[in-house]
Amino acid sequence: MTKIDTAVVIGLGVMGNNLALNILDKKFKVIGYDIDSNKRNQITHNLYFNIDNLNDLEAYNNTALAVFLMLPADKLNDDNIAAIFALLHPDSVIIDGGNSHFKDSIRRVDAFHKMQFNYLGVGISGGAQGALQGPSMMIGGNETQYNKIKHLFEAIGASFDQISCARYIGTSGAGHFVKMIHNGIEYALMQSIAEVYALLKTSGAFTPEEIAELFKTWQNSELDSYLLRISANIISEKEQNDTVYVLDQIKDQAKHKGTGKWVSQFAFDVGVPINGINAALESRFLSSDKRLRTKINRVYSSEYQTLDNFKSKESLIQ
Repeated sequence: MTKIDTAVVIGLGVMGNNLALNILDKKFKVIGYDIDSNKRNQITHNLYFNIDNLNDLEAYNNTALAVFLMLPADKLNDDNIAAIFALLHPDSVIIDGGNSHFKDSIRRVDAFHKMQFNYLGVGISGGAQGALQGPSMMIGGNETQYNKIKHLFEAIGASFDQISCARYIGTSGAGHFVKMIHNGIEYALMQSIAEVYALLKTSGAFTPEEIAELFKTWQNSELDSYLLRISANIISEKEQNDTVYVLDQIKDQAKHKGTGKWVSQFAFDVGVPINGINAALESRFLSSDKRLRTKINRVYSSEYQTLDNFKSKESLIQ
């Protein structure tokens, strides 16, 4: 089996651009395309080539390519994907690296397989920094097609304890399904950290520095996580001549892209309780509506737990 050593990245936003840089850093050639010419030209590298039009891919159809679609889910449609396949060498593989719904991935993987096109649905986690330095990748589709570019995934993916975080999950939409579940769990963890921080802060018993130190001690326990570590780092950070905490300057509105609700919808469909994830999602909905929250606060007074309700700081933490 001939290994693919050239990648195409379609969609050079923050994620796509960083993924392209990651691939280049691992000594693979990259062909970049974005509808925005400024984004096409922002990378300078001896292994990087950009194209002005997707039809220009036809000039490369003498060799198999790994084509990463780094586009929003609402920008993908089956006809456009099929048109890209028509320009490629038959052994090329298209990788949907966007936030597609797992049911769309199931449909596309199965439909394109019948057309003898190689298509993988890949959940990519780690954000922009992960795309640049090594993301976690959850890969779904035909395993034979995955094996064609396994070396590329493992080269650009993260690793933990020398184990690759670019893993083949299973057929069809398995990759995007696991990414969906991952997003839901992440929502619940972030909400838990936020609620602990709010309880400790509003109690009046803990300074931001003390909360940060507490979070750092938890990093030596089963509570440790990437989210806890970055929370500990930002809680006590100051700006404006060390007089104002960064968190106090951030607008208290959490946005959501819609992908988080998919796991709740699926859980309802199959009758599985995911109370923590559902509560976290609802908190995001409420957080995003600043006008409604302000109105509620004028009508109902807020009652916070204070240290007076507890015997000591230690009992509050417990």
